[in-house]
Amino acid sequence: MPVVFLLLLIVLAVVGYRATTVAERARLAKELRLRTERRIALARKWYRAQDPYFETLRGRTPVAPVTPAIAIVTTIWFLVIVSGSVIGGRDTLVDWGASLGPRTSNAEWWRLLTALFVHAGPLHLLACLIGLLPAGLVVERLVGPVAFGVIYLTSGVFAGLLTVSAYPMAVSAGASAAICGVYGLAFSIWVWRVLREPRVSVPWPVMKWLLVSGSVFLLYNVPSGSVPLAAELMGLLVGVISGLAIGREVGSSPIPVRRCAAMGGVTLALSIAAAIPLRGITDIRPDIDRMIATDDRTAALFRERATQLALGRISEQAMIDLIEREIIPALEREQQPLASEALVPDDQQALRDAAREYLRVRIDSWRLRATAFRKGSLSLLRQADAREGAARDLLVRIPYHPS
Repeated sequence: MPVVFLLLLIVLAVVGYRATTVAERARLAKELRLRTERRIALARKWYRAQDPYFETLRGRTPVAPVTPAIAIVTTIWFLVIVSGSVIGGRDTLVDWGASLGPRTSNAEWWRLLTALFVHAGPLHLLACLIGLLPAGLVVERLVGPVAFGVIYLTSGVFAGLLTVSAYPMAVSAGASAAICGVYGLAFSIWVWRVLREPRVSVPWPVMKWLLVSGSVFLLYNVPSGSVPLAAELMGLLVGVISGLAIGREVGSSPIPVRRCAAMGGVTLALSIAAAIPLRGITDIRPDIDRMIATDDRTAALFRERATQLALGRISEQAMIDLIEREIIPALEREQQPLASEALVPDDQQALRDAAREYLRVRIDSWRLRATAFRKGSLSLLRQADAREGAARDLLVRIPYHPS
């Protein structure tokens, strides 16, 4: 995606350069410079007008390091991914830390955290930074860096657990659920502001600034699907509940570190309890791939030996040995992973059942064929052919998409 986006920009720049004269380009550059200077001047004027409010925030929390640190780490992570690979594909995102049920639930729980810093493209990254920085810089100074960091990570982790549970085969990447947790925290601050007389009130111009940035973030992230909507709602809910639980005095002072530590311990215990039933989720599609490849290989080997039998080069006993010593044992080995009761996604239950039935019928057809060769019975060979046809029909009906 970034490569295509960059190539598109280059093409547009070349076309624009070729389509304009030197004088036109000079006028355009001057106009852009003037517009930029006016925008910067307006931004400075707006900031100076809100300076008393920002000074009050700095008085409450002199240093707000968490929001800039998250933005910097996220941007660097994205640039590293882009420099090392073509980003956007499922495998690339997972390789760099995105969450995927079968990987996360099999001793890779750290992906619940790293997925918050992996983004699927430049627009995805930009939308998340727009959603994070304005709200984060205000909320962090209101609640304190420790509370902000704990709630940000907690929202992201619980959203990741929901994704692993409800959408185990979906690749989850991006900070949108954690940012929704920040918005939930901001909502809880507003609730406490209504219930208690606040000492720090957010000016309307700052509120509009936050609403605009939040709208841009939501308009991109909700339809994008990088994180399921249910997970983003989970992040929002965690932020609201956390803020209501520990932020009752936020109108007068940041949330105490001790209270943040207590909440962090509780949420850690809850996340572990939620993760235990999800351990060992298995993607059985590689097993199905291997089963089909083994079946194709053994069938091709049988056809080759059948040709040699027709030419009189091998005996029927050699065909029996091939079936009983090579083909059937190979297919029985493929039965073992499919026979286990490992936790598989709901949408793969029917696939596993169909594959089990296919292997059962296929092995029966080979046993019947070996018996036919041993007895020299054409009727048994025809029954074996019919049984093989039934197995092939089952294979066609397997609801399968290659992994």
